[in-house]
Amino acid sequence: MPGMPGADVGSGGCSSTTLTGTPRRRCTLPVYGETRGRLSFPQPYGMEDFTVQIERLEKKSFAKPDELRTPFEGGEIAVLSLQGLTVQRETLQPGWRWSDHVKPIVGGEHCQRYHVKYILSGRQRVVMQDGTELVLEPGDVAVMPPGHDAWVEGDEPNVLLELVGLIPTA
Repeated sequence: MPGMPGADVGSGGCSSTTLTGTPRRRCTLPVYGETRGRLSFPQPYGMEDFTVQIERLEKKSFAKPDELRTPFEGGEIAVLSLQGLTVQRETLQPGWRWSDHVKPIVGGEHCQRYHVKYILSGRQRVVMQDGTELVLEPGDVAVMPPGHDAWVEGDEPNVLLELVGLIPTA
């Protein structure tokens, strides 16, 4: 964002800042044309930054998604794309577990995607390969690095929003 220490909205590149005493790295990549309306989001070291170009007012509804996917048993994903930003509403049924329902499709021992989630209903337990775990409940916002398993806890579907247009897809 212009004027912020460590921000770069020019032709791309990386800079470091310690705004809160915690070292942070901000990288930006050039966007097609102008930088007007451009949002950049800092990413962990070693990840490219993803930039969104917002040039007009726009809204969409999950009542009429751009795409509706059922990529694995026990899950439905409604997709909305707005000017380069993609948001998904995921509905995961009781009994859904990444290692049982997604692992056979994508392989690997743990999920290798980054996630940014906001939980609308239900509960989801996430366990990292190092044993760190947490339970996501309605109102929680969470970020997850690769190397985790996750499952729906309880008898209620887990419904969540996920930002996927600002994070790498594996």
